Parts: sequence; structure tokens; C-alpha cells
Amino acid sequence: VQAKSPGESEAPKWQLPEVQQAMQALKKDNSWVNEDLMKRFACNPMLMQGLMDPKMAAILQELQTDPESAAKKIQADPSMGKFVQAFMAAMGSHFEKLGEEQKAKAAAEQPGQVMLERK
Repeated sequence: VQAKSPGESEAPKWQLPEVQQAMQALKKDNSWVNEDLMKRFACNPMLMQGLMDPKMAAILQELQTDPESAAKKIQADPSMGKFVQAFMAAMGSHFEKLGEEQKAKAAAEQPGQVMLERK
């Protein structure tokens, strides 16, 4: 165990290093914000309303910086909870689809590799 030097902050317990690295990569490459994601939002009136509501935008930001505080606010406001749940579901299915597309693309580029992995 290494001792922290004075002034060196420790990451909150809910903050996972691998997730933070992935989030930084997403900030640099926004190709994941594509037409499919926009359609997901456009087809869901609750999501569209929520994304235009400053209160909902603020809670999404707070989830990234202080999830414990955000969770309390979400529990206290049922409409906020419904919005966050719908937002997370849309984002989760979007990233699952992107992951599947990425795997399919990699498999198409390296057909011999896929055969070896299946054995």
C-alpha cells in the first residue's frame, strides 16, 4: 500500500478508474453520438422533454459528480426518477448496440481470429 502524498486526493469509492478512463475517451471521440442515438431520444417524448428541462440536465451532471446527492434528489422526485431511468435505459441499449457492431466489424476484419476463438 502506497501512502498518499499531502494534497493528493483520493477518488471517491464509487469512482472506478476503468470507467473514468472510458469516459475520458468518450469525451475525445464523440462518434458514439450518432443518428441512432438521436432517433432514440426523438422517439421518446419523455426523454425529449427531460433533455430540454434544466432541472433534468442538472441531475444528469450531478450523477457524474455527486451520485449520492443526486440519488436522494431522484428518490424525492418521481418524475426525475422516471426520466433518469428512461435516459439510462436508452444510453445502455445504445452502447450495447455499438459494442455489438464493433465486435461484428472486428470479426469481419479478422475472420481467422474468430474461428480460433470459437474452439
